Amino acid sequence: MVAANRLQTTQLNDAAGEGKTLDPWQIVWGQPYIDAAQLAVAIENDLRHTQAPDFRTRLLVRDAAKAIKSYWGPKKFAQWLSESAQGQRIRAILAEDLGKPGFRHIKSRLVTTISRDQLEQVFDLLGQRVQSRV
Repeated sequence: MVAANRLQTTQLNDAAGEGKTLDPWQIVWGQPYIDAAQLAVAIENDLRHTQAPDFRTRLLVRDAAKAIKSYWGPKKFAQWLSESAQGQRIRAILAEDLGKPGFRHIKSRLVTTISRDQLEQVFDLLGQRVQSRV
């Protein structure tokens, strides 16, 4: 289930129907809400394709990883790092002294996106509580 969910969040369909790998910069810039799982996968993908990330990218990875840890909690965060092929690189970036946060508002914008099935379950439960027709 986790692998299938991760695969779904790693790609977006463009107008031509081809998959695009998520970019952490596109997720963070100009978006009111940031899906924590998508951001985590985007960080992994970016590090997979970048041998030596520049300072700003390392700063983004550090600040995003700290925000994700705060959002998910230390147990889920540690599990993500241990399962991620980029976990060691993320840990190394977290250990670097990069100075003050450069992306301090990520934490307040993190959300968990719910699926259509989950939303339908919510409406079903709410509908069971309605006594009369509206």
